[in-house]
Amino acid sequence: HAAFLRRLLASAGPALPWASADGVDDDGADYKIVPAPRQSDVLNRTRLCTYTRRAPVEVVSFFLRESVSFLNRYKSRRGTPEALASFEALRASCAELQKLDVRHLDDDSRLAFWLNAHNLGVLLACGKAVATGAQLCRSLFKLSLGWSKSWFSLLRKTSLDIGGRVFTLTEIEHLVLRRTTPNLGVVSPGYFLLPRYDAHDPRTKVFLRRPEPMLSFGLFYPICFGGVALRCFQAATVHEQLLCNAAQQLAETIFLDGDKKIRLPQLPFQFYRDDFGGSPTSCLQFAHRILQDVCPDSMACRDLNSIASFEDHPIVFHPTDWTADIDNLKCLD
Repeated sequence: HAAFLRRLLASAGPALPWASADGVDDDGADYKIVPAPRQSDVLNRTRLCTYTRRAPVEVVSFFLRESVSFLNRYKSRRGTPEALASFEALRASCAELQKLDVRHLDDDSRLAFWLNAHNLGVLLACGKAVATGAQLCRSLFKLSLGWSKSWFSLLRKTSLDIGGRVFTLTEIEHLVLRRTTPNLGVVSPGYFLLPRYDAHDPRTKVFLRRPEPMLSFGLFYPICFGGVALRCFQAATVHEQLLCNAAQQLAETIFLDGDKKIRLPQLPFQFYRDDFGGSPTSCLQFAHRILQDVCPDSMACRDLNSIASFEDHPIVFHPTDWTADIDNLKCLD
């Protein structure tokens, strides 16, 4: 592997060659991981992968489930030597992502892959906190609680090497997944800190090529209230999985309050309302269609059915509780 290591050492930061099947070792193994020549802050660069024969969605799905298993196993043993050793083994195995070639995936496979990759990065970031005994996130974006303890900060600092290129979790959502889908509004927290699209960025080869307004229902955060279920997305069923997540979240978070105001979840409808028509009323109409189709017997659907006109009805957004909660994690199909 001397030629591979020379290329790596000569490269600057994320600008590694795109992964490919050229020069794959023929020793019968599905993949091979070797020691890294230097330490890195990238979560999955503590080791190097020289090749893999496994499919991208298969690999990222496998490590997504492994991350859930790690968190469930060590959440009550945070900061112990056993937790740290197990986490280091997990992130070393995730080096396999370095040799995944996402460029030739079809649109549904690409969507499933990047949703899983984002959620894997979130779980690995939480796993690192568990392994080291660090505090988990307590807010989305609030300086009064400490910038370093916010999800926004964590997502900007956490990165993965995928196919020889480095992506922060913020870049995975706001560049890769939302390249052709509306992004955060100007009034949203952190809007001016988001990465901007650059046509000369070589990573554009793996960005989503078509809009996906449902993608907010696939981005998982282990939080107390207002998030979506964690799923292992597959290309053949990714749209049905997103629909199930949407129906479940809406059924749990939409209700009429004592003043007969309709309360919609802040995430996604306040932050990403352009995905659903751009106005509170269009967001409500979207939610009502989903509930009628998937959860017609839910309390949320019955509440909305009782309203004569959405146009004249007061609508408010209730906040998401971004306090991290890693109890009872499970990964659905």
